[in-house]
Amino acid sequence: MKRARDPSTSTSARSTTKRPKSIQACLSCRKHKTRCEVLDVASKAIRCHRCKTLDIQCSYEEMDRAVLITNTVKAQCQAHGLSMTSNDKGVNRFDEWALGLGQTVSDSTGTGASGSGTHTSPSSSGANEPSTSETSESSRPTHTLRPGPHIIWNYLSEDQFGPLDWSAPLEAMQILTKNPSKSSSSTESLPSSAGDSLDGILSPVHKAKLLQIFHDNYSPWLNFNLIRSAHNPLLDLVCCTVACRHIERYERSFIEKRLHALTQDSSAKLIFQSRRAESLEATQCLLILSLWAPVSGVSEEHRDGKLLIASAVSMAMNLRLNEAPQKVLAMRKARQEGEDIDEQSLADWLNKSRLWIAISSAERLLCIGSGREALSKRDPDYLSLFPIREEIPTDEIRGRDVRLRMLADLYDVTEKAFSIKFTSHTENDVNTWYHETEHARSEFSRIGRLILPLGVVAQTDKFYFRIVNTIAKSCRLLVLYHATVIVRIYFHTNPNIQDAIYWFRAVRPYNNNVLLTWGKESLHLAEAVLVDLLELDIHQLGTAPDHFFLMISFAASFLVGVKFMMYQGIGHMLPGSSDTLLTMCIAHLHRAAYTSDHSASLCANVISELVDLWKDKEAVTKQQKVLPVPATYDRLPGPKPGSFKAYLDSTPNTTAPLPVDPTISPSMDWSWLNDPFWNDVLNPNASYMHRPH
Repeated sequence: MKRARDPSTSTSARSTTKRPKSIQACLSCRKHKTRCEVLDVASKAIRCHRCKTLDIQCSYEEMDRAVLITNTVKAQCQAHGLSMTSNDKGVNRFDEWALGLGQTVSDSTGTGASGSGTHTSPSSSGANEPSTSETSESSRPTHTLRPGPHIIWNYLSEDQFGPLDWSAPLEAMQILTKNPSKSSSSTESLPSSAGDSLDGILSPVHKAKLLQIFHDNYSPWLNFNLIRSAHNPLLDLVCCTVACRHIERYERSFIEKRLHALTQDSSAKLIFQSRRAESLEATQCLLILSLWAPVSGVSEEHRDGKLLIASAVSMAMNLRLNEAPQKVLAMRKARQEGEDIDEQSLADWLNKSRLWIAISSAERLLCIGSGREALSKRDPDYLSLFPIREEIPTDEIRGRDVRLRMLADLYDVTEKAFSIKFTSHTENDVNTWYHETEHARSEFSRIGRLILPLGVVAQTDKFYFRIVNTIAKSCRLLVLYHATVIVRIYFHTNPNIQDAIYWFRAVRPYNNNVLLTWGKESLHLAEAVLVDLLELDIHQLGTAPDHFFLMISFAASFLVGVKFMMYQGIGHMLPGSSDTLLTMCIAHLHRAAYTSDHSASLCANVISELVDLWKDKEAVTKQQKVLPVPATYDRLPGPKPGSFKAYLDSTPNTTAPLPVDPTISPSMDWSWLNDPFWNDVLNPNASYMHRPH
């Protein structure tokens, strides 16, 4: 394909020759009629990817490196309607910038403080703008060229929200929900529980009422019936404390703080005196409290559900609940072989198995996206304990067993996916990382297919099956986010790697731009999670475990982050209904919340604050640091690794030019937005058949 003459080239003898042609494939690739691409330009001898892989001679080795770079730059400039000046032919200068090798930039003089690794800024490139020492001292500060690993969250100012570790996204969301500026909880403290008791707080009628509320609304989440070996006031206390949010505000105001204080003190004794307090009832108490925090208008800043569930796991293992599934399978096998067994003992061990699976699943749920690993290790015996058959049963008892199994599967897949490491950018390690992540995606697809119809066909508990489907989408979103962020962190911590600054294009297992594909899927999943939320019954939604609302907050924050990236990176709004979707989710969550400090309300507050930032996007954008880059390329999308191959293969959308706000920091990598998918998103009315391929 021939390139048009560049009108702005210098009048040298070379510029008066025929218009430049695109670089041909190497001799070997032309001979075998295969695709030819250059992925490594850092080596002294240039070889295409195929020749390098086969370790054969490549005709590119004899090519002048400058020719390749110059032709590549011209092709990309022409594709975007830009001209290339004579100064832009500085091969070393552009190459270093394209590969992210420059360390600092100065926006005042055009000459960097560290030599060839620094470049001229757009604001200083004009011929009529003299540079002065005063300007260089007082203008924008010098910043490092390499962007941070969590660019999508740049709209959350550290000054306003504090430092957040986005490699642990749900942990970061939890910190946001506890931010005092958003908390609607009062500054009251809990009363002393000394000498107080459940019977002293509640009458027998009120206690029976609250226990029934818990059984009807929260037992379906646990997916087992509470085990009571004897009368235990502590288990009743915890159930009543969680259920008291359902009674009228006037009636609740007399008891909620006393119940909260008594529960807090009792649970602390369970944790710090666990050996003396170990029992099935105590284990269930900690499980319940790890999933639902008491709500009384008094904030518990230091409350940690992961500490509670870790204590429950420790107790359960000391009680040998982890051995219960094997015991049940052994008894079932003995019965099949004709042996007599104690049916009541089998039923008891089966209930203990359900309790153990529920505890280990809850621990995995609370560790997802927190940077922590689950302590409980379970064998795959539960797969045989609750098998998936040709027709999945959905009556009340067996339906709960199905949910227990589905959730266990989901959390196991998620936990394994979060353990995947990106160890290096070598081909073997990249392929290993890719295969492991793809296996997780296929497992999510398998489990999702089984879950999807149950919210419609189930005989009972349809709501709980629907919300399992939403949890599945949230887990898949978190896994894809994790797969992306570990790559970004790797390149961020290894800045000398070729094309590290263009990390989104640097990893191409089997020449597939998987990070871009997964990024698109993540956007779809984030919106799907919020759509699912709006379809959930508002009268039951408020009973969901607290951690579920962190998943909702993450999906919303991810969507807002994508909106900011598109606005700041290419000057366009995200087409669709995202603004309305977010607004409706806020209202839906507020209606579902039982109190102002309920998790649904805190989630709504966080999303509302994010939406407010989006509404004030111009001011948010101007507050971000501006990092200057070479003037000629400030409108170009970032080069993809193996930059030159990508330039030659890219097909710009000529029907939708993408102006970029000059106040946006070019340090951000917008290369992932330079793709036909986004052209389709930004031009949704175009006919597919008429789009360039």
